[in-house]
Amino acid sequence: MPPARPGLLAQLSDLLGGWFGLGGLAAACAAGVWLGFAPPTGLPDAATLLINGQTQTTVDLLGVESLVLAMAEDG
Repeated sequence: MPPARPGLLAQLSDLLGGWFGLGGLAAACAAGVWLGFAPPTGLPDAATLLINGQTQTTVDLLGVESLVLAMAEDG
């Protein structure tokens, strides 16, 4: 009698690195769901963007306009 082949779940578990890989995947999935429902202050709320339509905002992270003015000053 030939040995039994491992099942699909056992093969998938071995492919992902065993229980450690499955645990990390579950933690990353839970963190993604958490960030999806309660995004940090700096990130836009995805649900609001979907309902109200995508609004485009601009953020000047480096303060380029003030940097240009500072570089243009004499002295």
